[in-house]
Amino acid sequence: MNDSAEKKPTRFKLRLEKAKNPRCRKYKRRLPPAVEAPPAPRTHLQAVIEDLRSGDLAGDFHNPYIFGGSARVKAGVDEAGAAVKAAAFIAHAAVSDAIDSAKAAIKARKERKRQLVDAEIQAKNLAIRRKYYEKDAERRRSETERILAATPPPANPMPTPEALVHAYVHRHLGEAEAIRFGNLVADLEEHVRWTLTTRSKEGRIIEGSGGVRRWLKANCPELLPHYHTCQRFKRMAQPDMK
Repeated sequence: MNDSAEKKPTRFKLRLEKAKNPRCRKYKRRLPPAVEAPPAPRTHLQAVIEDLRSGDLAGDFHNPYIFGGSARVKAGVDEAGAAVKAAAFIAHAAVSDAIDSAKAAIKARKERKRQLVDAEIQAKNLAIRRKYYEKDAERRRSETERILAATPPPANPMPTPEALVHAYVHRHLGEAEAIRFGNLVADLEEHVRWTLTTRSKEGRIIEGSGGVRRWLKANCPELLPHYHTCQRFKRMAQPDMK
């Protein structure tokens, strides 16, 4: 168990590795949702109701090898089946109402129990948590400083709006042109991220800073409607983070 815990990287190590490789990206594979099997009936009554709904018992009621195939027997079987179905639905409704009432009572009891929590216990827990607030804040500040120190400056110069537009127009001329446009978008994002992280006290892009989208709106509005296309070509040119 200790070996698996040591192999799993911490959140700080992941942030540090990402800061050291700003031009790489980490793929996140989305697995298809698991198909759950329908729940099995919990009681015999529910099993009978499911069989009546699906029609599994209807074929036996009209089987000539079982009931002789006479019209009188079939009519009696139909009448009995209808009566059984009605009784089953009534019983199912009664059981469902009872279960819902019990669940509502349990939920109300839990809610009352939650509301009756002693305020003194809450204050005691808060006092315990406050003991390590300052220590945890200092740890986060030191980690942020290490991440900022490990983040390399942009490798290439800042692309101009004219170069971006020219590369965007010629991106379909060949694979080299597509990679060139993706690298220019990566350079732009690297410069924008470097500027925002060095200006931020937390060492990360804060909410509302805008990023590449705001830079395009201010400096290159021709490519703003094609922001997602720019990001797609950037991902094509980016290497995977190992």
